[in-house]
This record gives sequence, C-alpha cells and structure tokens, in this order.
Amino acid sequence: MNHSLNSSTSGGPDVLYAASVTALLLVTPINIYTLLLIVRGGLETITSEFYCLNLAVSDILICFFCLFYVIGKHLQVFLTVSSFFLGFQNIARPLFQGCICVERYLAVVHPLIFLRYKLLRYKIICCCVVWFITLGFCISFIYYFLIQSVIFKVYQGFYTVLLTLMMFCCVSVLWALKQPGPAQGRSQRTEGNDAKRRAFNIIMITTGIFVIEYLPYGVLLFLYGYIKIKEYSFLFSIILSLSIFAGVINPLFFLQRAAKLPSLNLDIQRFMLRK
Repeated sequence: MNHSLNSSTSGGPDVLYAASVTALLLVTPINIYTLLLIVRGGLETITSEFYCLNLAVSDILICFFCLFYVIGKHLQVFLTVSSFFLGFQNIARPLFQGCICVERYLAVVHPLIFLRYKLLRYKIICCCVVWFITLGFCISFIYYFLIQSVIFKVYQGFYTVLLTLMMFCCVSVLWALKQPGPAQGRSQRTEGNDAKRRAFNIIMITTGIFVIEYLPYGVLLFLYGYIKIKEYSFLFSIILSLSIFAGVINPLFFLQRAAKLPSLNLDIQRFMLRK
C-alpha cells in the first residue's frame, strides 16, 4: 500500500489526488452532519444508531487520509502519515458495517437476545474492540509489523468472513420475512412485517455497499505479483478512490431514515417477493 501511494504520486493523471480533494469537500461535511444529528437526537437516538455513529466517525477519519495524501503530494513525508488512516478504510468501516447487519439480524430472528444486549454499554464494548483492532492495523501500516504477503492473506480471510456473515444475516432475515407470523391481529402482523422489511432493507443495502466496495480489493489482492507494479498502483488508486466516495452512501441512507431527505422507495424485497 505504501509503495502504491508513493507510485501514484509520480507521473500521469493522479486519480487518487483528485478523489481525495473531492472527498474532503463532499464526504467530510455529510458525515459530520450525520454525526451531529445522531448526537443531538439524545440518548435514545445515540443508542439505536450507535454503530452508525461510529461508522460516521470512521469515515471522517478516512478523510484525514485524503487530507494528508493531498499534502503529501507536495511534502513526501506526509504520505507515511496518510497510510496510518488507511486502517479506518480497510478495517473499521467494514467491521461497523458488519455490526449493523448483525444487530438487525438479531432484532428480527432472535428478538430476545437483541432485547438483552441492545443496551448502550454492550455496544460500547463491541465498538471498543473494533477500534482496538483498527488501531493495531493502522500502526502496522506505518511500521511494517506485518510483511505484505501476511497482510494480503489476512485481508482475504477478513473480507471473506465478513461477506459470509452479512449474506447469512440477509438470507436469515429474508427467510423470517417470508414465514407466517404468530396468531396476532392483522395490524400487528403488518407492523411486524414492516419492521422486518426495514431490517432487511438495511442489511441488504449494507451488504451491497460492502460487496461493491471491497470485492475489487479482493480481486486486486489475487492479482498482486502477476501484473506490473505500475499497473497495480494505478488499479489500487482507482479502487481506493471509489472506496473513499462510498463514504457518502451510509450517511445518505441514515438521512433518509431520519426523514432528512425526500422519501425514497427502498422496499426492494417487495419486488423480490412478488409472485
């Protein structure tokens, strides 16, 4: 990664540089706005959207990568500093996306477990573990605690496990949505199905974001050693640029749920379940 960052600063159009400047003007404000909305919503909103809050924080920290990368274009030493913040892109964001999927899965499929562990203190513990893991990877990017081949294998296993977990949550909630509810009134069944649909929407969209954002990383990892380093660096810059811009999707999705955007039709599963 550090070699790719250094290579991308020499010669030709710098896609990553342009993406970094744009992200500072676009991704940073919308995530700060999302963060402020959650905090101003009070304890109840913070508790229910705690993983989204941490995801917004990680996206803001990713923008620090953009800032130091832009500065590093002129002062090379800042490229090393920028590599520290890559950990929030590659580790923190996918982990918090996974936490969101698991939370929605538990709310639908295992409601008793969800009610027991939905308290803020349990979420704080979970997020502290995520930040601790992320910090370890961020430091390793600077001091090369791990050799490249080990890092690639860790990433391959990490993304595979997370994608499998998200797909499991998505399929489980979809299955629960198709099952007949308990003997309740019609209005109660309708409300329960609406809640399941909302959970399914969140999980499916989060999983889709994850696939679009990190599948190219997986492909690029397999290509390492088979293509020239200049081509690899160029592809890395393109993929990282797209990944940075993905930081606007989760805030937009939250703003839509918070009724801060015009109503969007997100009931995709209705089309999937249509006879």
